[in-house]
Amino acid sequence: MLTPFNAAVGKKPGTLGMRTRNQNDRVIISNVIAGTPAYEAGLNANDELLALNGRKVDATSIEARLNEIREGQRVTLSVFRRERLMTFEVTAVTKPFDAYAMTPLKDATAAQKALLKDWAREGMK
Repeated sequence: MLTPFNAAVGKKPGTLGMRTRNQNDRVIISNVIAGTPAYEAGLNANDELLALNGRKVDATSIEARLNEIREGQRVTLSVFRRERLMTFEVTAVTKPFDAYAMTPLKDATAAQKALLKDWAREGMK
């Protein structure tokens, strides 16, 4: 069962539309997804990410810092691109689900059980 985000806690989790990788202690943008805020702002793969909103990021802090971003939040990214320091202003959008889990229903009908069995078999090919 998927648990929806609790709107009472605050805004939904946000994303800029980029993935990162660690290279020693540096944070490198590994890819930028077309049509996302990072793409529209002009960020590129292989840009070295130095800071988010003026706060330094490194291999140990990047995941937590990216997870703090909320939809609609404006984020300033400082990057090095081939020895040139650049700054980008990006507005986060709602973060889509990255993964889903399927659990069989206890009282599933025969048709539902057959669908799950066929679907699981397709995934094994």
